[in-house]
Amino acid sequence: MNASTHIEEDASDGRSEVVVGVVYLLLSVTTLVFNLTIQLIISRSQDLNSPAYRIMLHLGLCCCLQVLAQAFAGIFSVAHSTLHHWIVKILGGLLNSAWVASIAFTLLLAFNRFVVVCFPQKADIYFSRTKLTLMIGAFWIWPFGSFFLVYMTPFTSMLYFVLEFRWGHDGALWSATLEECEVFSIIAMILLCAVFYIPVFYKLLMMVKKRKHLSGRVASLSERRVLFQGMSIFGYNFLLMFAFGAHKFLFPETKWTFFGVNTLWILNAAINPVLYLIFNKAVRTPFLHLVTCRRPAMKRVRVVAQSTTRTNQTLAPN
Repeated sequence: MNASTHIEEDASDGRSEVVVGVVYLLLSVTTLVFNLTIQLIISRSQDLNSPAYRIMLHLGLCCCLQVLAQAFAGIFSVAHSTLHHWIVKILGGLLNSAWVASIAFTLLLAFNRFVVVCFPQKADIYFSRTKLTLMIGAFWIWPFGSFFLVYMTPFTSMLYFVLEFRWGHDGALWSATLEECEVFSIIAMILLCAVFYIPVFYKLLMMVKKRKHLSGRVASLSERRVLFQGMSIFGYNFLLMFAFGAHKFLFPETKWTFFGVNTLWILNAAINPVLYLIFNKAVRTPFLHLVTCRRPAMKRVRVVAQSTTRTNQTLAPN
């Protein structure tokens, strides 16, 4: 996300690069495994099949692609080399395209919460299975059919700068224009998320003050949990975008500043699965069974057979 800037580096024996590389690699691999485990649990759950969870599954996939690229950043730092130009070029394009796609799915989730809370009677119309599939497909095609393809041209690249612990544009002919397009599109989507969440928050606040309860699907605890989860994802993305844009004004542009910002980028991928574990028992229980190597308890069905015997007494005359 950051534009390429020149930083004067002190002579180093390479130990800081190794330490940072190990940190990046451990955080990325742990987050990737964490995400994939939660994704698998949700995909197998029959209770978590609403449109919101379908959207969050694709959001989680975007996070997996980002931490995969960040894991290679750790390898590059340890090796003190990006190994090959095309390796880092493809990974950089994948990283930024997946980042844009994740914001797009965050926006789609915000729109889903807006419709469900403010217009519940229209939820099944706007988020039918066919329409949701088309929207999900469009949000995959847009960033990878535009930004990623441009990154594969010789006119711009997203590279990893080993000595600065960060990803950044290479300063080629199209780099500045492409970065502006990414930044403005992300800012626009984050602002739209706020537009959707503000009336949702206001409506829920008014209902709490009046001690009224939502009816139907909006009243369910699971829907409110999904709402809070979506707002939390939006909040962290807003914080991350602020860190990308404002760190140069708040902190000196050193490699350790970039290390902090890039670490926030990696941790962004862990927010969604953490929220799953906190708010969803259907995810938390099988995850704990998996971690503790316990088998899930089998539901015992007790069948009680009840028979009625009728006794007919016939009194014979004497």
